[in-house]
Amino acid sequence: MVLSEEAETALKEVPQSLIRGEMPPPLMVVAVVSLRQQDRDYCYKRSEYAARQIPEYYRFRQIA
Repeated sequence: MVLSEEAETALKEVPQSLIRGEMPPPLMVVAVVSLRQQDRDYCYKRSEYAARQIPEYYRFRQIA
C-alpha cells in the first residue's frame, strides 16, 4: 500500500500497523488474490476499498 503523509503520521500513532476507519485512506493498494478466496477478493474487497475511498487498487492473481 502507498500512504499519504497524513496517513503515515496517523499510522505511527497506533500500536499495530493497521489502517482504521477513522484514519486517512491509503493512496493505493496492491493485493495478491488468493486462489481459495477469489470471490471474496474480487467482489467483497472491491466494495470495501471503494467504501474507504481508496483511489487505486490493483489485484494480481496467485499462480498455483
